[in-house]
Amino acid sequence: SRQQQQQQQVAAHQAQQHQHQQAQHPPQRTNPPAQHQARPQQAPQQRLPMASRVKSDLKYPALEHHDVVVRGEQSYGPLDKMNIISGVDIAQLETPGSWAPDLGEETRIIAAYRAQEEERARREEEQAKRAQEEKQRQEESAKRRQLEEESRLAREKRSAEIEEQERRLEMEAAEARRRVDEAERRVSELKVDGEAGNTVISEQQATLLSDTVA
Repeated sequence: SRQQQQQQQVAAHQAQQHQHQQAQHPPQRTNPPAQHQARPQQAPQQRLPMASRVKSDLKYPALEHHDVVVRGEQSYGPLDKMNIISGVDIAQLETPGSWAPDLGEETRIIAAYRAQEEERARREEEQAKRAQEEKQRQEESAKRRQLEEESRLAREKRSAEIEEQERRLEMEAAEARRRVDEAERRVSELKVDGEAGNTVISEQQATLLSDTVA
């Protein structure tokens, strides 16, 4: 019929337009290429348990079940292989019978360190002792020099005093001799005057006068 012919023509025309569009614009892929595909959301990586990290750090797998190690790691930071922060020695912790830590090297290191500390302390003690002895010798030497200086000054002072005393005695003796000479001269003059008819004094008066002048 005429209506069927029109429908066939429309369908043919639409098919021709569809083929033309496909020639100009190839169909888009429903899925993007693999390199452009969004990666699936990954779950965040979980950190190892504290005991496992302690085991990895210390290389002692048997310690992962000891709470003291975990508490020490959390509270005080990295642990020492020889002495745990709580004061428990690793060698005394409970470990499986088939496993035992080899602490020989650690023990030798600790022993060598302690020996060095003891040697250093001994040297410091000897040095302090020598310094104290040297200080004592210097103090004794200074005290001895001070005593010698004081003794020298005392001797010089005493010598000066003796010299001054001798000089004073010499001056006094000279003065006494001068006075005696003066008295004798006066006595002689009086005797001469008496012989000349002037006042005459006796020998007793002359002696008394001389003693008085002296």
